[in-house]
Amino acid sequence: RAAGAARVEKVTEFGDPATRILEVAAREDGAGTMVAMGRRGLGRIGRLLMGSVSTKVAQLATQPCLVVP
Repeated sequence: RAAGAARVEKVTEFGDPATRILEVAAREDGAGTMVAMGRRGLGRIGRLLMGSVSTKVAQLATQPCLVVP
């Protein structure tokens, strides 16, 4: 907000993280909506074994996504 964002909101949901993030983003879709998230940096092997929430969200979201390493 101090940097000029008009609306910043924290949301708590339960369930599969990537699915819930995508559902909330779709529900809140509008001008200026963006998904911002961090990633754990497990590397290629970690993604194969555990999956990657940030990768799934970035691939499936219809909104812009910012993934911070």
